[in-house]
Amino acid sequence: MTISFYKTNDISESLFESFVKNFNFVFDRELESDNFKKKYLSSYVGHSYHSFLIKDDQVVGACNFIPYEYTYGGEKLKLVLAVGVYIHPDHRSDPLSLLKMYNVAKKNLALEGFEGVIAVPNDVAYQYWKSLVKWQDIGDIPYYILPLDVSKLFGYKCSVKKLNILGANTLLTFNRIITRLRNFSDESTVIKIVRSDQLLNHRYIGDYKSILIGNSYTNYRIINENGVNTCYLIDFHNNKNIRDLVSLVDSLSYIIKNEKVDAIIYAGRMNFTQFCMIKVPKSKEPKRLPLCIGFINPNILSGIDVLNINKWDFGLFNFDIR
Repeated sequence: MTISFYKTNDISESLFESFVKNFNFVFDRELESDNFKKKYLSSYVGHSYHSFLIKDDQVVGACNFIPYEYTYGGEKLKLVLAVGVYIHPDHRSDPLSLLKMYNVAKKNLALEGFEGVIAVPNDVAYQYWKSLVKWQDIGDIPYYILPLDVSKLFGYKCSVKKLNILGANTLLTFNRIITRLRNFSDESTVIKIVRSDQLLNHRYIGDYKSILIGNSYTNYRIINENGVNTCYLIDFHNNKNIRDLVSLVDSLSYIIKNEKVDAIIYAGRMNFTQFCMIKVPKSKEPKRLPLCIGFINPNILSGIDVLNINKWDFGLFNFDIR
């Protein structure tokens, strides 16, 4: 087996098809090649990067890295997000295969000028990345919820949805009054993603809704989770690309008025004061979302406290799990 590093544009059609086929096998998906190509080719540099484990002209393992621009205090940071990492079950005899793929990628990404790799690994991969690859923890991404039908969430027999919606609307009215006194917003010192047109084009593939409400933008997706009609709030911001209380209130109010949902969930940092959504206790979180980083060029990132989760504006918009 060999390990090769590619830019998306340089991968042959047959090799890319084998990558997609084995990705679908490992993750039990039925995604088309065009879905991957749109995602990987829509980065701000026009491509992504791929470290492939190859045997007999077939991709049997992959580490994929999508480039993103982040800013911190006006300065640009060049980071990549590790996604779609897998090794086919028939080719896992070498426990260091993933580390070898990553090391090949790290060397080449350094030549491309990138400063770090970020990821939100699942429970199975987390210990591997921590122990062998030596990624470092930034912190856990929190969940927030606005329940609109407690009876569905907790299995009560009698519905209290109308009462819950009345309570939610009252809460949002209170928050709207607060915004007239002060509109809380993200601090300028947080590390935040640059919402480029290329990023927006690949981020919202599928059944996502993007709505403009006055000067507020909201993006969300509705999924039925075991009988609970759940709205995942992917992103919200004002016309200056800043998350604030006004855009959050506008987003939640629009969803409640126009969608039949039982709960609204946001997974991500909220770096401003808000009284709209309840932070989910650790013990009740659906799953842990650990944000990690692997340093490519630590000298560039040395002046920023990147290992402090409070410095990050990071949520569902940054990584695609819903």
